[in-house]
Amino acid sequence: MKIHYLLATAVAVEVTILHNFAWHARWTWMDRSATLGATLSRFTWFNLTNGVISIVANTLITLALVENWHVHYMLANTISVAACAVANFLVSGSFIFVTLLMTLGTSIEAAELRPQAAQAFDRYARLAESRMDREKRGELPFLSIDALPEGERREAEARLQRGEIVIRRQQIADEGQFPDALCHHWIGTVLVPRAPIGRIIRVMQRYDQYAEIYSPAIRRAKTLAHDGNSFRVYLQLFQKKVLTALLNTESVVNYVPVSSSRMQVRSVSTRIAELQDSGDGEEREKPVGPRQRLSVALQQLLRP
Repeated sequence: MKIHYLLATAVAVEVTILHNFAWHARWTWMDRSATLGATLSRFTWFNLTNGVISIVANTLITLALVENWHVHYMLANTISVAACAVANFLVSGSFIFVTLLMTLGTSIEAAELRPQAAQAFDRYARLAESRMDREKRGELPFLSIDALPEGERREAEARLQRGEIVIRRQQIADEGQFPDALCHHWIGTVLVPRAPIGRIIRVMQRYDQYAEIYSPAIRRAKTLAHDGNSFRVYLQLFQKKVLTALLNTESVVNYVPVSSSRMQVRSVSTRIAELQDSGDGEEREKPVGPRQRLSVALQQLLRP
């Protein structure tokens, strides 16, 4: 069957767009809602932004080169692909730059959670803590990978033996319960061979040395109070991607023994304050609103 070169060009470009979208959905947007409606919406916008340039421009350039300058359609298509790749890069770069300028042109403040989103988060935290309690009592698998299907569990264990960190997304409740907000819940599993649990705990409880151990992600650290297996700690967190985030945090950390070889570590942040550069070299905290005080449950699972 012989297909006209223009139709073949358009089909080939659309197949490429579908391929790129599939990889974006699998990796770039893996933290976003995967419902059918959300996926179709992203796919529509992806086609509109990438497809307009890729399909239309590829077709027009190929047509012009073949019909006007009598270039072989294969060479014409190669030239059009290269030209559209440059165009897509320039448009994407301009879009990101314009978006960044629009962002920087406005006041960047911590978002005030809507009451519905805050209530949804509190419900989610209670569900997460309830799940931890069941894991502690042995009603659920203690390690997250033990709850995986047999094939996935074996693959995860093999990765751990190779020294990899197994990270997967956890979802206790329907994402749709968070109106105008996103809830990120991830579980990471790592194997530390030949390390007794007591040694690991001693390292974890050296909060005053965190700035040395975990620099530059942690700039300052201090144990504010300590009573048995309960700690109250201060950490100054630093992260720089496109924008810089600098936060003062206070947390209550409880070490909950499960057995001689297992322990749960639960950390709940009681205060989070964003820092701003005053211009005189001093760091000053921005006002902490009632909804900037987050209650976050973090469980770290340990196996010797």
